[in-house]
Amino acid sequence: MRILNVLLPLLAVLNLSSSSYLYGQENGESDTPSPDFDSELANAGPTVINSYNKNFGVAARAGFIVGTVPGGGIDLFYTPNKSWQLGLQFQSGSISFNETEGFVEAYAELEATNILFAARYFVWNSLNLTLLTGFRKLEWDIKASTLLGDSTIQITGDVTSTVLGLSLGNTWRFENGFFIGGDWIGYLVPLSSDDNTKTVTTGSTDEDLIEISEENKKLAEDLSKIATVQLLMFNIGWIF
Repeated sequence: MRILNVLLPLLAVLNLSSSSYLYGQENGESDTPSPDFDSELANAGPTVINSYNKNFGVAARAGFIVGTVPGGGIDLFYTPNKSWQLGLQFQSGSISFNETEGFVEAYAELEATNILFAARYFVWNSLNLTLLTGFRKLEWDIKASTLLGDSTIQITGDVTSTVLGLSLGNTWRFENGFFIGGDWIGYLVPLSSDDNTKTVTTGSTDEDLIEISEENKKLAEDLSKIATVQLLMFNIGWIF
């Protein structure tokens, strides 16, 4: 039983490339935000990290954490001065596929987790660049069975990589400590990886087992080397 058609969508998800989405901000001279939220956002002055004498923050985050895998997470950070913001990001998400071809029904799921140290530098106004380093874990579970139920195959695996990356975004802050923003596009490049794979079959021939095991190992090798994008990672939070 071949399940190559089930493996391919996983690679397609991670290989997806996309153009950058940048969101600009108009310059303003007012130091005091207006009561109207839209007016505040449009006329916000240059972001000064320590302007409100607040150093710690927390934010909720959501977007595409690995390729087109949607997910969310939380950021915790500290601002030592007006130019830098240092923090820890935790992100997780998953995507799944279902496919029926002939007499074979297949299911595949890919889970992604990022634990990243983030050093954010404010280049100008709200525009910032973030240097990322940490760990990326990809886990998959693929099952295929005949509709008659006399043959089943399940392959699982995971790849844990140390990564280095960069992202570009904007952050808008207000006097009361509330802020919104996003990292519009980022890139994570694996530096080193460890992988594990497992194949379990029922009613398959030895030839099928060897072929499926090789496909699973090949998938792990590909995922251990692939660089992944992050897209439209919106965040909203509070600085205190």
